Amino acid sequence: MTLPNKLQQKINYILYNTRNDIDHNIQPVERLDLYRTFGVSNHPNNALNIKQLAKGEHITIELSIADKTLGFLSTLTARKILPIWVDSEAAQYIIEDEDYSNSPIEMIQTAESVIFNRIEHRKAYADLCGKYYNGLGGLEFTVNEKIYSVAATAYSCLEVTLCGINGLRFSSNKKLNYTDEEVTYGQRDFAAFAVRAYISIDNNEPGLWRLKKPDSEIYKPLLVNPQKRLEFWEWWLTEAIPQAWELANQSYQNRENHWPFFISIG
Repeated sequence: MTLPNKLQQKINYILYNTRNDIDHNIQPVERLDLYRTFGVSNHPNNALNIKQLAKGEHITIELSIADKTLGFLSTLTARKILPIWVDSEAAQYIIEDEDYSNSPIEMIQTAESVIFNRIEHRKAYADLCGKYYNGLGGLEFTVNEKIYSVAATAYSCLEVTLCGINGLRFSSNKKLNYTDEEVTYGQRDFAAFAVRAYISIDNNEPGLWRLKKPDSEIYKPLLVNPQKRLEFWEWWLTEAIPQAWELANQSYQNRENHWPFFISIG
């Protein structure tokens, strides 16, 4: 499916700049501008919407094609790095029940259920703020930062799917040229966390990254590979976004369309 001309031009522009940047970065503000070219959001008032969700109120949101494109992009991004989690020792720490879950797979599947309207927004938001929030926090001292960022990506993709661009928690106070390395986990920039996981080598013991400021002499900074960063962004721009756009449009043509990927562990 052909992308809208404005979106394709934006992709081409960012791709050119990324290939020619010495570190192959895409700044968070550039991605935010890119998401806005997906089209009009049906999140009528994100601040009010989130407040209603937090109160557990029943609200109906018919996601627009733009909303679904962003949702699909976030889930595709999160699935791209899932092998890092599955192939690590983190899999042995998976806990899933009604009150607590640290499984990135379950978080992604919940986001997909939101996109396909298979779960109420208030139920998904309650899980986001409840069992998934607790599960993500429980991983902070259990795994290293590379592995944690995989789970953080999955968690963020659910928040963005539920809340749209506002779910990114993008601060307008940030300087325009800040980079992915400056994105904190308090933000929900799924793409920043995903590329962090994809390009990094983490030689630290589990949990040490949470103490890296007071224990700076012990903590070893993440080693990053700029070529791997370029590889990730080229996939993201030329494959993931077109696929997300196509899936979003297909979901309108066939409301019973099923997600084409199946993930299992063990």
